[in-house]
Amino acid sequence: MKPKRQLLAAYATSLLLAAVAAASFANDYEQGLRSHQNGNYPQSLLLFRRAAEQGDARAQFSLSYMYATGQGTSLDYVEAHAWAVLAEANGHIDAKNFRLLIEKNLTPEQLARAQARARKLADAPKPEPAPAATADPPSASASLEAWRAAWSRRDATAYLAAYAPDFKVPDGLTRAQWEAQRRERLARSTRIEVRIADTSVEITADGSASVRFTQSYVSNLVSESAAKTLVFGNYGGKWLIREETSIPFRK
Repeated sequence: MKPKRQLLAAYATSLLLAAVAAASFANDYEQGLRSHQNGNYPQSLLLFRRAAEQGDARAQFSLSYMYATGQGTSLDYVEAHAWAVLAEANGHIDAKNFRLLIEKNLTPEQLARAQARARKLADAPKPEPAPAATADPPSASASLEAWRAAWSRRDATAYLAAYAPDFKVPDGLTRAQWEAQRRERLARSTRIEVRIADTSVEITADGSASVRFTQSYVSNLVSESAAKTLVFGNYGGKWLIREETSIPFRK
């Protein structure tokens, strides 16, 4: 590792460890610290981003640290600098010095992109913070298990029926294109095993159930694990998937 990167990692690590000591784990930021301390970096990244998007300077600084050191994601000094700028603007006491350290690793073109990225992040609308979880809706948990089981037995009809009519389709695809892609992938696999662990449920302000878990996927074609979030909505008594987010674990 280059000296500059060693300094960057050591500086950020000392600050993050100090924050861990003071955490009470009561919200996304604090849960992110706990996940980080336990070595679950993809989940930590997911939690920090949620809090950072709500304007939490501590989470913005921590997110900057993870991009600057490649924990739970690819090393990305441009993204790290952008979040450090936001943390600094929101009053984080250490963000300015950290931003200056990151800048030593950026070319002028990268710095310009980082500044543009920071402006875009700053202008993005902030989501409403979700209240603390109350109880795990039994039907949402049952829907999660039904989705997992349908995927494992390669039942395309039951698997796709788990998704809501207004599901946010990824990668710019239409719903029809996405469903055709999923059916094709299921058909190509002769064996699929999906396992779920470390599940937590949060009831959001609009009554949705945000379910976070660690997913293990094994087939005859590929084996991978990820930190995953499914957002379920209640559609006439049925809990269906409205959003799906996945961050693969780095091998």
